[in-house]
Amino acid sequence: PSRIRAAAKKFQEQEVKSPLSWLKLACHSTATISAKEIEAKVIDLGRRGWPPDVVICDYADILAPPPGIAEGRERINVTWQQLRGLAISQHCLVVTATQSDADSYSARTLTRRNFSDDKRKNATVTAMFGLNQTEEERNLGTMRLNKVVLRDGEFSSERFVHVAPCLDLANPCVRSCF
Repeated sequence: PSRIRAAAKKFQEQEVKSPLSWLKLACHSTATISAKEIEAKVIDLGRRGWPPDVVICDYADILAPPPGIAEGRERINVTWQQLRGLAISQHCLVVTATQSDADSYSARTLTRRNFSDDKRKNATVTAMFGLNQTEEERNLGTMRLNKVVLRDGEFSSERFVHVAPCLDLANPCVRSCF
């Protein structure tokens, strides 16, 4: 009732419309920061009173290698495992991207078979989503998103969310739901 509305209004005025920044951005060149270094930064932010809810890493496969692992599939596997560890230990959502394999160019729909480099990525993530687009869909300005991997619960890779992405503005419009 009125106490709840008053508390919500106070929260909105003091927190949501706060002069404090709710977004922190760190930019690093390719292969100059590792998953463990990202975790250290997240822990430090938490100690300073700003624990992140979401950590977005643009393309985990090109992070700096873990110490002692310079090349190959093991480097990618350990990096993905460390990002999963970050999500669990810091209770935050970790979002990243990866490439699909060469077969995905001719596939109508991405599945768990369309991994690049190391299939253990599929076993590490809580969920993985595919971005699917035929030439006709590209011309129409639409795209289909599907679940490729889901740790808990039933799913089908053939069920889609249809979006109309405005890539120039990075602003997709959802046209359906799973």
